[in-house]
Amino acid sequence: MLRKIELTDANDIFRTIDSYREYFRKWLPFVDYTTNVTDSVAFIESIYECPVEMQECVFVLRVEEVE
Repeated sequence: MLRKIELTDANDIFRTIDSYREYFRKWLPFVDYTTNVTDSVAFIESIYECPVEMQECVFVLRVEEVE
């Protein structure tokens, strides 16, 4: 499922960054500055605090496991 990012995504975003830190570091400069879930929360809040005309479209891709 592809949808706009929400505050409820913060834990999963941080957990993913933290789990693949070495791999992501090669391409994503913010990885070293994302040290806890509050950093992910702050990122998401910054998106929505921006004036609407300046907001970027940020999406999450959610994959549900099929048993």
